[in-house]
Amino acid sequence: MGVLSQMNVKKTLLLAACLASAGLVVAEPSTNVAWTVETYRMVRHGDPEIGAKLEGVETEDVNACTDCHGKGGAEPDRDKHPTLAGQNAAYVFKQLRDYKDGKRENRRMEEAVERLSDEQLTSLAAWYAMQPLPKVETDPDDKVSPETLELVFRGDKKRLIQPCASCHGENGQGAKIDVPSIAGQNVKYFVETMKDYAKDKRTNDVYSRMRIIAKELTRDEVNELAVYYARLPEQPRSSNLLQALFDLKPDCNNKIRPARPGHRFPKPIEKPGGHMGWNKKALVALIGSVCMAGATTALAGPSAKAMADTCAGCHGTNGQSIGPASPNLAGMSASYFIDSMKGFKALEKDVQHADGARPATIMNRIAKGYSDEQIEAMGEYFEKLGVYKANVPHDAAKAKAGAEVYESACAKCHDEGGSLPGDDAGILAGQWLPWLQFSMADFKEGHREMPKKMKKQVDKLSDAEIDAVLNYFASQK
Repeated sequence: MGVLSQMNVKKTLLLAACLASAGLVVAEPSTNVAWTVETYRMVRHGDPEIGAKLEGVETEDVNACTDCHGKGGAEPDRDKHPTLAGQNAAYVFKQLRDYKDGKRENRRMEEAVERLSDEQLTSLAAWYAMQPLPKVETDPDDKVSPETLELVFRGDKKRLIQPCASCHGENGQGAKIDVPSIAGQNVKYFVETMKDYAKDKRTNDVYSRMRIIAKELTRDEVNELAVYYARLPEQPRSSNLLQALFDLKPDCNNKIRPARPGHRFPKPIEKPGGHMGWNKKALVALIGSVCMAGATTALAGPSAKAMADTCAGCHGTNGQSIGPASPNLAGMSASYFIDSMKGFKALEKDVQHADGARPATIMNRIAKGYSDEQIEAMGEYFEKLGVYKANVPHDAAKAKAGAEVYESACAKCHDEGGSLPGDDAGILAGQWLPWLQFSMADFKEGHREMPKKMKKQVDKLSDAEIDAVLNYFASQK
């Protein structure tokens, strides 16, 4: 079955049969690609030389890849075709496989890949991944507003929109598994793709991630995001785009305007929680009872690693976040992870401060999909990975001053520079600075309940001291 997990397919079929016997309808999975170690290894070993030859192959009924996407995927014919040059190999492979499996619809693409093997698909993916990002022409009169830049790096908590950068990276580079590079993408293709997600014409996004976001964005926001990412390759890849975060501030109407130098991080917008209606809960309970009645022994749950791998889109492979708004999970105390996930699950739209509840842009919806037992298994998995400290941009002078603040106010709970996992204290060392600042702002604004011993210390600190100690934690390697 190529890359398909035979066990996952068996489980899906058994689940479908179980629901059918109860007169219920089950939705098909958005993709058949299972990101197992074997699948990822196969993608990594794709042969770009074979891919270079394949892209030019043409038959009587199938066009060559170059006819629509240009040589090396860098010169697509008309804007409706995507730029493939520099695209992540794993993402290209998944999309091609989804076309082949009928999970993504396009007649020409389905015909193009139907006779290709998994090895040939990975070779094409490897070929496109090694190509340099092209420069995309945009209208110089098209502007990108500060509000759109906020969507990129901060998201919109009122609409439960997570920051684009939390999945696609600060440079739009994407992630290793299932998250595309969107830097240098055609403006028109970007816009049309977002429209397809919003209208449910494209449904091969796992967990409906993009469909949820696309439905919330306005037409102007989508257009400006398309222009922003199309122009991104013009910026040096080593440039610190995170600085854009610190150059924004809200006015009294919560509109974003350029900040004066040295201004502290913007005040966060209040975040409502996710909500699952009672009817959906009842359906979930009914499905669970029907299936467990007849298939308890036959359906073994997914492994802790398999569940943890679903977090990679935002938190990085093995819990090593590519930032800037998602924390590293690797090495986190299992107890702390479990409490956090249960806090996400506890929040409902009409209950802002349920016991232990934690507001978030999307985690409330995601956490509800896991049982307590699954959350515990994931927590134990991440704890065993060992602490990961990202190479985080920070202010060295502030970090130096923050070391003194740390010793006097933080060291008792956050041992070893914030790198020692604790049951009631998350890992702070090497976390992305924007995430640290988001979290602190949430605590101070009352959107997240602050532990008493933490509040006692924080209340003593000035904004400058808090800023310094957060830079200190970010500087730890």
